[in-house]
Amino acid sequence: MIKKSILLTLCFILPVSLFSYELSFNKKFSRKVSSDILTSFINITVEDKNEDYINDKIEIFNEYIEENIDVIKKNGNFNLTPKYKYYNKKQEFVGYIGSLRYSIESKDATSINMFINGVIDIKNKFNTTKIKLNISNTTWNVSQKLHEDSLDNLRHEAITWVTFYAANLSKQCIVKRIDIDNKGNQNVIIRAISRAVSADYAEITPIQGEKQISINPNYTLECK
Repeated sequence: MIKKSILLTLCFILPVSLFSYELSFNKKFSRKVSSDILTSFINITVEDKNEDYINDKIEIFNEYIEENIDVIKKNGNFNLTPKYKYYNKKQEFVGYIGSLRYSIESKDATSINMFINGVIDIKNKFNTTKIKLNISNTTWNVSQKLHEDSLDNLRHEAITWVTFYAANLSKQCIVKRIDIDNKGNQNVIIRAISRAVSADYAEITPIQGEKQISINPNYTLECK
């Protein structure tokens, strides 16, 4: 009786082991979206022996940037560091360097150009070589909201596709697991080439291009 019981158990397990199998594969889903936001980076540096002079000039720029409502300001950062020169193995203090950095964004080219021109106006009014202004090339990019919305649509497409695919296979298959990268891939190239600005004005409207956003989910199907 004991031997018969064991044999019956094995006969029940073996068919499942022999005729049920997993099918694992990847499939890429992509969509192109139009860039929807302009991005630029601003760096203002002031050099002087007087720390108060630097702080005053930086504060004028910072007030203009913070009070402007036409662009989005991000990652504002101010640093004040001492400057030295070296000769004959000796260190000599020559002043301070103050640096103010911001990234700026806008959906409207006119707004971002007007903002940049305002910064240039302030720099030119000081009429001094102690103040330097560097502005990166303005580029079109995909905003975080558009990127996340596109990923949500791609995930829905990936789930819908595999459900239909499994239902129409010649074998009886069910979707056991779907692994989707939550970040997704986006082929965005950001050109952050800085250019020194003196009396030049910003009238730059770069060409609005498309970006491709992709996911590459891994599917596991259980088939009989």
